[in-house]
Amino acid sequence: MLRRAESEKGANLTVLEPQIDPDYETLARTWFNDVAAAPLLKQAAREIARYSRDRGAFGSPAQRRNKIISTGNAAARLRKHLTEIDPTTRLALFGKSPPDEVTDTLSEVERMALVAMTRAALEDQDRFCIILDALIRRAATISADIPPQSAGAPEVPDPIAFGVECMAAIWRRYRNDSPDSSFKRDGFGTFVETVLGAPPISANPAAIRTAVRYHFAGRGA
Repeated sequence: MLRRAESEKGANLTVLEPQIDPDYETLARTWFNDVAAAPLLKQAAREIARYSRDRGAFGSPAQRRNKIISTGNAAARLRKHLTEIDPTTRLALFGKSPPDEVTDTLSEVERMALVAMTRAALEDQDRFCIILDALIRRAATISADIPPQSAGAPEVPDPIAFGVECMAAIWRRYRNDSPDSSFKRDGFGTFVETVLGAPPISANPAAIRTAVRYHFAGRGA
């Protein structure tokens, strides 16, 4: 299922053909020499595929802005509701352990387990509130940043263009060399074509190459 190719530097490079469902661990080792990149590649591929499949449901920029604002408002209401619940009950919502008197008949190991459960509930509660606070802030920022759309302009970013942006972000995170428009065997373009051309995205190779060229247009690459 794999083909071997010689990179310009003379090192062997394993590249998955675009039509083959990728082995993300192999991709991560091949392009980044870091298997830790595999989950991020897989998550990005699924998100891009979902974007491509469902793009018609996202609506116009104004509709998208309203949905983001509504999401932020819902998060703010939930945050407020949580603060109005007494601490004991609120912690119970996140898995509080039984009262101390119940632990009298428990073994030391069982007591330790209950302490861990209580600590986990506290951590989950704090983490959840931090996420809500961040969501509230980001919803306000993102909704304000959606620009007015010119007549005839695309109403949502193209999923393949979005995919190139995702691949560039991952590339910058795991490699020292900057992404460019190269479709050589070890080039960024080939990496993008390998991931976006395979399931679950299965994008047209010509569309991928066009999106890569547009991504670097005016950037000096």
